[in-house]
Amino acid sequence: MLMQAAAGLLAVIGAEFLLIVWGSGAILLSSLVFVPPIVIIAIHNKATRGGQLARDSVRGPACGVLTPRRVLQNSEVLMINENRAMPHPNDIMKFHEPPVPEGQSAYVSGAGPSLDFDIVDWSVAWPAQFQLLAKDIEDALGWRALVIEHVGSTSVPGLPAKPIIDIDLIVADPNDEASYVPALERAGFELWVREPWWFGHRLLRHLEPACHLHVFGYDSPEVIKHRIFRDWLRANPDDRVLYADTKREAAALSRVAGEHSMQYNARKELVIKEIYRKAFIATGLLKA
Repeated sequence: MLMQAAAGLLAVIGAEFLLIVWGSGAILLSSLVFVPPIVIIAIHNKATRGGQLARDSVRGPACGVLTPRRVLQNSEVLMINENRAMPHPNDIMKFHEPPVPEGQSAYVSGAGPSLDFDIVDWSVAWPAQFQLLAKDIEDALGWRALVIEHVGSTSVPGLPAKPIIDIDLIVADPNDEASYVPALERAGFELWVREPWWFGHRLLRHLEPACHLHVFGYDSPEVIKHRIFRDWLRANPDDRVLYADTKREAAALSRVAGEHSMQYNARKELVIKEIYRKAFIATGLLKA
C-alpha cells in the first residue's frame, strides 16, 4: 500500500527522482521498485511550470538533505510515516464534501462565512505578502511547520482574485490544536474554522495582510490537489482566462442575490471540476 501511494505521488507531481531516507541510510531511485520502511521522501520537482520558479514553499526540517526552513527552488518536501499512508490517487481526484455532523458547526463561536468576495486584478504585491506571512508562520512554529505553501488564485500570476492570500500549512497532526494554534494566535492569526471530519482541516484568518491559512496533515489529498490546480492554471492560459471569467461572473451574481462566500464558491464548482478533470488527465491520474 505504501509503495503504491508513493508511486502515485511520484506520478502526480512529475518528479525526476525520489530520495528515500530511512534510519541512517539513504538511496536514490529513478523509479520505485522496492521501498523499505521509510521515514521521509524528499521530492525534487521537474523544471518550473508556467515559467515561474517554485518560490511558493517554505518547509520545516523534514530531513537533512535540504537546509531547514528555507524557501525552496524547484523542490517540495512531504513526509510519509510508516503508520500513515500518503493519499491514494483516487482520493486526490475525489471531491470530498462530508456533511457537518449533526449538532456541530464548521465555524468556531462568533465566526461565519464572509459576505465580502470582491474580485480584483492580480497584484504583484501578493507573492511578497505570502513571503511575509510564511516567515511569521515559520517564526511562530519553527520545526512544527512541515510545509508552507502559497495556493489559491493569488498564487497564479495574472489571475484575478479576492485579495486574500491562501496558504496551505502542513503539520504533523492538525487535530492537535495545542501544538500550533496558540503560537499562531500570538503571531496575529485567529482560528475561524474547525473541521476534524475533513482531513483535520483548520482555517485561521489573518487581517493584515489578509490571509486564509488552511491547516492539514501530510496525509491529506487536498494539499496535493491545490498544488495541481495552481500549477495547471499557471501553465494553461486558456483555462486561466476561463476561470477568471467564471470568478467575476459568480461574484456579480452572488452580490445581486445577497449570497455569502460559500454560495459564491458553489457557483464556480462546475468550471473548477472541469479544469481539474483536464489536469488529472494530464498528470496521468485519470484516463482520458
